[in-house]
Amino acid sequence: MRFIVEEKVFETLPDMCVGVVVAKGADNSVENAAVAVLLDEAIALAEQRFAGKKVKEEPTIQPYREAFRALGINPNKYMCSIEALFTRIAKGKGMPHINPLVDLNNAVSLAHTLPMGTHDLGLSDEDIVLRFARPGDSFLPFGADEKEAPEAGEVVYAVGSQVRTRRWTWRQSEHGKIDAGRSGPRPTSWSSCCMSTLAARPCGALWIGNIRRWGFDVISDYEKTLPNGSVFFICEAVLTSRNRCP
Repeated sequence: MRFIVEEKVFETLPDMCVGVVVAKGADNSVENAAVAVLLDEAIALAEQRFAGKKVKEEPTIQPYREAFRALGINPNKYMCSIEALFTRIAKGKGMPHINPLVDLNNAVSLAHTLPMGTHDLGLSDEDIVLRFARPGDSFLPFGADEKEAPEAGEVVYAVGSQVRTRRWTWRQSEHGKIDAGRSGPRPTSWSSCCMSTLAARPCGALWIGNIRRWGFDVISDYEKTLPNGSVFFICEAVLTSRNRCP
């Protein structure tokens, strides 16, 4: 399995930095108190940060809204996932605890203003591709029974013709979602996309520091700055028995 970003996506978003973490040995059927604390702390800080403010006007949110416009997406109708999380919290709705891996995703997303997605890699051996939608692609929304087709030219995360996330970082699919009911260690990936006016934002160092803090051992990592200034980062990590939190 490979994680692939279509060149045209980088050409459309030249300031985009993509980070991918592949985590092995994480048992999502076991509650994790440390992760729960991380999420609660991140929610509390977000409440303070946006008290009396409009999330969409925050300087750190503006690059994502501009990126949506560059992709032909109306950010007022379809919010980037991180803007949607902050907006929910700013309205006093808080955020529920779902399961350890999803909660960890949300905690890091809030703490670093990063749109992120978490996917179960045990469901397919095919490549995960960030690309423009193609004829024949299909998307199954959360909790839905009927599939829908992405719009032509829409940027998606896809496994084959199965779309895992629509409109870049807007909404994930029922396929590939992280289920707390799956017992035993399973391979999992976190994917984040950073937008910055600095083309070579050091997303790799940020990721490595955090995943070590979460108790993962980093096996390998790779970061590359592309000719257009975009940054791609990927690392492999494992959660060992000595690091596992009950």
